[in-house]
Amino acid sequence: MTTIRPVDYLKGLVSGNWPSYGVKVYRLPLPGSYGSSVFFFFVFGTIALICLHKKYDIIHCHQLSSSGLLGGMCARLLRKPIVAKAACGGENGDVWNLQRMRLQKVLKALLWRVDLFVCLSSQIENEILEWFGTAPDHIVQFPNFVNIEMFKPSSTKQKTEMRHRLMLRSKLQVLFVGRLDYIKGVDTLLDCWEGVVARCPEAHLVILGTGELRQDLERTRLNCGLRDSVSFRGRVDNVKDYLQAADLLVLPSLAEGMPNVVLEAMACGLPVVATDIPGTREAVENRVTGILVEPRNRQALVSAVVKLLEDSNLREAIGSNGRAQAERRFNLSSIGERYREAYNRLLHNDSVKRYYSSM
Repeated sequence: MTTIRPVDYLKGLVSGNWPSYGVKVYRLPLPGSYGSSVFFFFVFGTIALICLHKKYDIIHCHQLSSSGLLGGMCARLLRKPIVAKAACGGENGDVWNLQRMRLQKVLKALLWRVDLFVCLSSQIENEILEWFGTAPDHIVQFPNFVNIEMFKPSSTKQKTEMRHRLMLRSKLQVLFVGRLDYIKGVDTLLDCWEGVVARCPEAHLVILGTGELRQDLERTRLNCGLRDSVSFRGRVDNVKDYLQAADLLVLPSLAEGMPNVVLEAMACGLPVVATDIPGTREAVENRVTGILVEPRNRQALVSAVVKLLEDSNLREAIGSNGRAQAERRFNLSSIGERYREAYNRLLHNDSVKRYYSSM
């Protein structure tokens, strides 16, 4: 197996391995707009790498925009089956973005030939059925997965040590992980944090991630007198440590596919407060593995966060349920097996073979 993924274009082409899985990784410059030379370098560089290694049986692309274009071109060039994973639905989702691109007709024509769409939610599945006119038997719905051996609950002693190492001194730690933009709802979270602190003075919010709203959020923190109760840590490589040190994860997004950080939090035995939107609601069972609230409803968000912060027994119960759910529904081994079975069916499907042999 080989994976090709983008990096910051200044870093150039880098190859390496994922030590835990033995997967060959090629990292190419991050594409800009579709008309830019950087984008076309990314496209043709990727195709060149794939063409140099014709041993592949299947081309699997994640998301339907730039990687979908690459996957469609490579599949036609090499006469290989293509699997495309749609990562997000609704506004700013995969299909929504495709419909607004200058190359939407080209992309639609290439992706129309996809042999198997992998969807994270029923919403995404319905969007693909409607826009592409794809046959239902060319679509499967698989959730994202989490490595439950890596992401696991911490003991009281481990949590204390982790907080000391991360310099988290408040008694109650709430965590946000994601891009700092409007879609992730982090502005809503910060706007209502004053209400949380008014009811739980020991609460502290840790924000992990970077994005366009960083300066505005910093300004809000200062203007609302939240300097001591909100910390920005930027982009970090040790998200797992923060999850194991926290009491609660909050993700008030407006749109999601199936957020990995929610699955990771559940695997760590961490209760989740999130918005009741497609994708997230298929990962979080309301009042069982977390609490779901209406998007942009500040009062509901404050109430849900405070409810969990004030009740350690409820946090523990919901966290335990989340861990059990992660083990049962989202563990890497079982989801990986479902992908393996899907690949095998695709490779041994006579209609697929006839289609590619006739090109």
